[in-house]
Amino acid sequence: MEADRQAEPVQFIHPIARVSAEIGVELVTSLVAGAPGAVAGVAVCGKFGLSTGGWFPCLDYAGYGFLAGMSLAAPLGVWWGGKLMGGRGTLIGAYLGMGVAAVLGLGTTYLVYNDDIQPFVIPLFALVGSVVGYELSFSSESPEQPTSVASVQPLLSVSARGGALGLGGRF
Repeated sequence: MEADRQAEPVQFIHPIARVSAEIGVELVTSLVAGAPGAVAGVAVCGKFGLSTGGWFPCLDYAGYGFLAGMSLAAPLGVWWGGKLMGGRGTLIGAYLGMGVAAVLGLGTTYLVYNDDIQPFVIPLFALVGSVVGYELSFSSESPEQPTSVASVQPLLSVSARGGALGLGGRF
């Protein structure tokens, strides 16, 4: 009877496919989270009277808020994409990678002389750092973690009355 049972083959997902999925989901999640960040940037600009005048007086602050929201959501997207493709990294690892890379980006910002490029250095480092942190947060030699009964993942819902972003889970 034991001979009839065969172990299920372990499905191997190429690392390039996994990292590509991580980056793709990271970008989608970051862009979705950037919109509330932009709204928050405009609200801060209006609340504290930081507008510079002109056609759209709080455009700079909307951009800063967008980049901040994008950077903060990047690790969640990397983790989600990695889990969809069978990755074993951790969400904490992705956030730690983002934090370390953002600090490195802050230092690099002082080396960039073009004021138009400076705001993009820290978010770019954060996006890359999220992927690196996720990938480094597990060892390929470690045994596969048992799947738990509980799982949580981000959800996006769109209806005629508007959209909602939240977390869904199975317990």
